[in-house]
Amino acid sequence: MSVFKIHREFKPAGDQPKAIKKLVEGLKRGLSHQTLLGVTGSGKTFTMANVIAEISKPTLVIAHNKTLAAQLAQEYREFFPDNAVHYFVSYYDFYQPEAYLPVTDTYIEKEAMINEEIERLRHASTQALLTRKDVIIVASVSCIYGLGSPEEYEKVNLKLEFAQYISRADLIRNLVGIHFTRTNADVNPGTFRALGNAVEVMPVSERICR
Repeated sequence: MSVFKIHREFKPAGDQPKAIKKLVEGLKRGLSHQTLLGVTGSGKTFTMANVIAEISKPTLVIAHNKTLAAQLAQEYREFFPDNAVHYFVSYYDFYQPEAYLPVTDTYIEKEAMINEEIERLRHASTQALLTRKDVIIVASVSCIYGLGSPEEYEKVNLKLEFAQYISRADLIRNLVGIHFTRTNADVNPGTFRALGNAVEVMPVSERICR
């Protein structure tokens, strides 16, 4: 049984059933490259959504820019509202690499501006891949750089389970050890607040306290 469930009233029509069947057969035969051709508005995204549901494996969808990736992510969220559809793009709003201009003997320092919301979405994508099977990641080409080694990423993760016992002191020590910041004000992603016996934690991949 597929872990992906498409929520759509209409069914594949026209050439879509044939395309879905051939693409699924090709994947099962281990083909590394297949091409789906269609004019704008012909239902290519819906066709691929059906292929994803048939294959039932974590899927990476790559778009050539952030705008198209955002559009595809929204469409796949509508197709798969019960599954984990995430958006993974470069978190730089602005990036100026370092440079040297020999004519004027000028050195230009590297400068970058990071979008915190996109950084949160990147962490949410990685967390979903580590914890779920029903994951679709819609990304720009920047995804090829990833977040580094999965093993290294796991080392700075703190896994807590329902009804797990851990002392308040150990929890705080572990949070600080993975670079969470303690605060007495409102909690933001990557921070925690310890008041009395309660410890409120805001994961870097979310916008709600745990």
